[in-house]
Amino acid sequence: MTRRFSIVGLMLRLLFGKNYQRLTVRKVRLMYRMYKDHRVVAIMILPVIRLVVNLERLLVRHYSRKHVLFVGQAYYNAWYLSRALRELGWKADLLNWDSNEGTQIYYHGEDVSFQYESDDYLDEQLRFFAQALIEYDVFHFSNAWAMCFGFPLQQFFKTSFRENFELELIKHFGKKIVYSHNGCLDGVTQTSFSKWGPESVCAICSWKDVPSVCCDERNSAWGVMRNRVADFQCLLGGNRVD
Repeated sequence: MTRRFSIVGLMLRLLFGKNYQRLTVRKVRLMYRMYKDHRVVAIMILPVIRLVVNLERLLVRHYSRKHVLFVGQAYYNAWYLSRALRELGWKADLLNWDSNEGTQIYYHGEDVSFQYESDDYLDEQLRFFAQALIEYDVFHFSNAWAMCFGFPLQQFFKTSFRENFELELIKHFGKKIVYSHNGCLDGVTQTSFSKWGPESVCAICSWKDVPSVCCDERNSAWGVMRNRVADFQCLLGGNRVD
């Protein structure tokens, strides 16, 4: 597989060790708090951060690699897509971050699986995210409201920085985000989908009157966020009306 020098990777290794073993959520929060509270330090550091990020983006743009990480399962779809890409010479791996034991029977394989039993599981997942940010140039997500590296890590980024901060990092580093749609509520309003005949599927759906699962506002909000973040989208037999 093609290897490429990474300025950000070098900095992370200097700060946290070869495999980022000293990278923890506590240290990230502490460093960010120091950055926010000490404006003089922030003013001095910010140009350096911008320079490093811009150089990294140039490297990604001019020395692109066939490295893709499928983030999250999609039944068996992501697994077989990744295997097919391997046959075409890609480094294609699949991360399974689903903690639900009952849904594992629907997945046909994985390369990495997040564990949630240890006390420092969030630190381990953060280290994986940091390594993935350096190692892969394409991130392929699936499923509505699941464009993340698992909900605990998503919550960490939201509370420590802001919502969808991990996706912003991927974009800032010049990496590409791909998204596969997964059904009727994936960015399509219930009002629009219910008109898709000859008979309305929404009329007999058990989620029709459960707005926490499906409603015009929720579906539209996800569609706006998804369209803003994704560079490419895969739609198989879906409804593009909205």
